[in-house]
This record gives sequence, structure tokens and C-alpha cells, in this order.
Amino acid sequence: GEQSHDSASIVIQLQKGPPSLTDALGVLLGRVNGEDIVLNSTTWVDGAGSLMVKIFEYNPRNVQSLHLLLLPILPDQDFHIFADGLPDAAERDIVEMRHHPRCLASPHIRGRYKVCNDTGY
Repeated sequence: GEQSHDSASIVIQLQKGPPSLTDALGVLLGRVNGEDIVLNSTTWVDGAGSLMVKIFEYNPRNVQSLHLLLLPILPDQDFHIFADGLPDAAERDIVEMRHHPRCLASPHIRGRYKVCNDTGY
């Protein structure tokens, strides 16, 4: 007799290279009169996977320099990012990132990223 076998197929997409960003936390610091202040900004990843930072209105005459802190959120928690040529984060940078509203509000982010909790860098 005749035999028939049902089969199904699925597409498996393999990605080579680093994982795509799913989100990011950003803190924009401005140097005003020798002191760093947090400027109003928001950070997100657009539909093409590009990291976007929107800086809200500020008076550029009062700001001597800008300093952007970024924490990329990746889907693979075992993927480690190494940024060659960039200085290590200063203690004040780590303190600012720990005070980011999403670090404070999300147990998931605090548990996954040491910079958002008190266990280290």
C-alpha cells in the first residue's frame, strides 16, 4: 500500500555577529559651571535597530561639555560588550546610571546588569 507522511517545516534564522539591541538606557550629562548635571533626554532603539537619543531643549551657552552614558540592552545575557578605546566608567558615571529611573524600577535590569545594582561594575 501507499504511505503518506505529514511533515512540517520551519525557518530557522541564524545570526552571525553580535546580537541586535533590544533597548538601551542613556544618561546625558552636561558640564555647567564645573558641575555635571543630568540633562533631559530619552534613549530608544528604532525599528532598524539603530540606537537613538533625543535631547530635549537646553541652553547650549550654559553647557561647557556633554557626556553620554549608555547601557545597551541585549537579548543574550551571556554576550559581553567590550568597547576598545573607550575609558572605563568613572564612579560618578556609575552612580548616575544607578539612579536612572529604569534601573530603579526594573528588578530584571537590576538583576542582569551590575551597573544598575550595588554589586559592582
